[in-house]
Amino acid sequence: MGCMVVQWLAHGGSWFESLLIRPLSVWSLHVLPGEVFLSGYSGFLPQSRDINTPLLYFSDMGPQPSKPPTPPPSPCLRQPWRTLPTSTQDNLNFMKSYQPRNKGVKHLRILLHGPVGAGKSSFVNSVESALRGIVTNRALTDATSGSSFTLKYQTYKIQKDHQSFYSIVFNDIMGLEANLNNGVQVEDVKLALRGHVREDYKFRTNGPLTENDPGYDSNPSLDDKVHVLVCVVPVSSVSLLGDKVVQKLREVRLAASDLGIPQLAILTKVDQACPEVRSNIHNLHKSKYLKGQVEKFSAMLGIPINCIFLVKNYESEINTSDDINGPILTALRQMVSQGEDYLNYM
Repeated sequence: MGCMVVQWLAHGGSWFESLLIRPLSVWSLHVLPGEVFLSGYSGFLPQSRDINTPLLYFSDMGPQPSKPPTPPPSPCLRQPWRTLPTSTQDNLNFMKSYQPRNKGVKHLRILLHGPVGAGKSSFVNSVESALRGIVTNRALTDATSGSSFTLKYQTYKIQKDHQSFYSIVFNDIMGLEANLNNGVQVEDVKLALRGHVREDYKFRTNGPLTENDPGYDSNPSLDDKVHVLVCVVPVSSVSLLGDKVVQKLREVRLAASDLGIPQLAILTKVDQACPEVRSNIHNLHKSKYLKGQVEKFSAMLGIPINCIFLVKNYESEINTSDDINGPILTALRQMVSQGEDYLNYM
């Protein structure tokens, strides 16, 4: 559709016996699809009397260029801020061949802790799924409970084949809560770090484990102690963590630091928090929102960014995939590498 232009010539003056040059103004009304505007100019033409004469005509000027609206900024970076291996096979081979060099331990022990509903048990299942190539649900989870579903101190071994297990074990623990009388006691997490909590000890919310309790191990071996501490938090909850929960997380982290235990973090439920990742998991390290949450969590607890990992747990899937396995195995390898350094130092 062309542009319709309507012009008026407005001029003034008096009758003169001779032609007199008078000022002239020309205004144009431009009518475009969805747009109307005025333009004008002034000049001089010979005139002979006072008059306001509209001069009306139409012309087809063709399509007029218009400035396109500024597009909103992309929620994704052009390049990922962290690059993962293109294949999971190297990490799988590493895990299959790993054996602690310290002869005082049989397994590298990884303790998972964090707020209620963070996905700690789901992460254990996801690691086992990635290592075994089948989706498993051995560590029980609950999608509806508002309180911790894990009530006992449990150790999970992962089967490598019919005759052997991987040389890592996970310990799942009751979730932290803001209320002093709910969730795991911070003192119990500290005791677990030092190996004083026995298998299947049922956590109490009204007080920590004591030396007189049957669940207390007074003489733990190096194999019983924790070698890597991993904090698990939903990525969308980073900005919502209350001061009391953050204080508990920091207290546990400080206790681990005093013991020299390396600390990492897993931010879970990335697909629920970020539509770009939900539609394409390859946007995991391109998402500006997720990168911002990693930086915020690092500043909150003091964990270095290169020790914080974004992970999607297996939830609705019934088959494993390299797209989900890749971030999980990358994080697992870092846990093992740092835990191995700790054991060698010991």
